Amino acid sequence: MHMDSQLRWNNHVDQVSSKMSSNIFALRNLANYVSSTVLRIAYFALCQSHMAYCITIWGHAASAKRVFGMQRKVIRVVARLFYRTDCKSAFKRLRIMTFYSLYVYSCLCYAKANLHCFNTCKDVHSHSTRNSENLRTPFVRLATSQYGPNFWSVKFFNALPTEIKNLPTHLFKKQVKETLLCNPLYCIEDYFVVKFKC
Repeated sequence: MHMDSQLRWNNHVDQVSSKMSSNIFALRNLANYVSSTVLRIAYFALCQSHMAYCITIWGHAASAKRVFGMQRKVIRVVARLFYRTDCKSAFKRLRIMTFYSLYVYSCLCYAKANLHCFNTCKDVHSHSTRNSENLRTPFVRLATSQYGPNFWSVKFFNALPTEIKNLPTHLFKKQVKETLLCNPLYCIEDYFVVKFKC
């Protein structure tokens, strides 16, 4: 993990992007000898492992879009697509989460595992309100604090249907993962229009 003196993740993004760039070369060579199934397994080992590491903490950084750009290049190699070919359908076919899907999934799992650490709206209001079961978004004074896991995890969790929120943890993870695999996110905002079904 690399954070600079101004609490930015540019150095970490540079490191992850660099590792993925060198692994694109390895995967491209491997593609001449193995099937797409084997390439997919290699992708998880060589690329997704670097992207997913502590993604809850740094995934919302503005510079993280460079990592997503590198991921799309990798997916084109794994799916044997031409350079610059749209790869949204390839993410679905290969059942690989986009960078932003990984980030949202990680945040949702974090929120679900730490529900006891968050207040709900009904803890604050004595009367019943429409969103009383929602987690209370932590107050943040600085814009940089909005990049922290608590802020975005709560925001993502509150956007889920109540039936999904109330699922046991193992079913919650399964349902969220399946939905994100079927709806590849190309930006954070895409998440808020995804339709979750229980």
